[in-house]
Amino acid sequence: MSIPPQDPEILCQEAYLHGLKYLGSLYQNLRESGLGPVMRLRIITWFTFLPSPLVELFRKRRERALVILAHYAVFLKLTAGVWWLVGVGNRSLRDICKHLGPAWHFALDVPLRAISIEDTTELARLVLGDPFWDSRRSPVGTQDADQERETKQLGLVDDEGRPIRLSEDAGTVVLAEPSEPGEEPVWHIDK
Repeated sequence: MSIPPQDPEILCQEAYLHGLKYLGSLYQNLRESGLGPVMRLRIITWFTFLPSPLVELFRKRRERALVILAHYAVFLKLTAGVWWLVGVGNRSLRDICKHLGPAWHFALDVPLRAISIEDTTELARLVLGDPFWDSRRSPVGTQDADQERETKQLGLVDDEGRPIRLSEDAGTVVLAEPSEPGEEPVWHIDK
């Protein structure tokens, strides 16, 4: 919202807002559900939800887009135990912050501070701005059952986040809980 009206990037405002909305969903899930397998899955699949105009802004290395990407890279550090993402968060943070330089440090406080933090609880506290936050995991002995229950809640959704299912009789994907008869899933097919 701080993009001045005369700035050519005002045309990108909608893409930035959508990216921030999806980034905000990571913050919300972390605060509400902690550092479980669903959180890791949400972090890993974050890019799949982004509108293609925002991905294009990443490719063009637009400063505001890279600030969003830097904040996402902090979440990559929370994927401890995912072997193929080890070090990706820190490397991305260092590269993005270096590319943007001191002129953008005002928008990179958390990403810059996250570079030196390895403990996931401390990192989550930094991300959420809550020094007392603790992952809301169950006591030892029930954690496996909680993770299994959390994972079973996963399902497919349309581009609006509404649950979908495969209709065997129709041979297609339909809304699991349509609000009116004949309502169909929404797919945003970008050109």
